[in-house]
Formats: sequence, C-alpha cells, structure tokens
Amino acid sequence: MEEKCKTELKMTVITFRLSEKEKAALEKYGKISDVVRDAIRLYLNNKKAREVLKTMKELQNKYILSSQQLMKS
Repeated sequence: MEEKCKTELKMTVITFRLSEKEKAALEKYGKISDVVRDAIRLYLNNKKAREVLKTMKELQNKYILSSQQLMKS
C-alpha cells in the first residue's frame, strides 16, 4: 500500500481596512493578498537582516576593543 504524503497548511487570516486610494495603489502591483503577503515577507526579512547587522556590529566592536587591549599589553 502506498501512503500519500499529506501536508496541512495552517494559515492565519488577517483583516485590515483600506481606503479606496490605498486599495487602488496596491492593485497596481497585482492581487492584493499576494502584494500584502510579499510586503509582510519583505518586512520580516528586513527586520531579521537589521538584527543580524546589529549583532555583527556588536561583535566587531567587541573584537576591536579586544585587539586594542592586546596592543596596549
């Protein structure tokens, strides 16, 4: 017997209000749900990238301070 792989996608529904002007602006780029989904994905990627850059900067500063202390010794 072959078993079929079933994947359930659980999705959250988000409701928000748009003015007609905002709706028209979004529709220029495609189906509103797709545009909003892409916008959220871009927003989350941007947040993640900013966190990574912040961590890298902190590590870089720590490294610079450590190397300066070594040079003083």
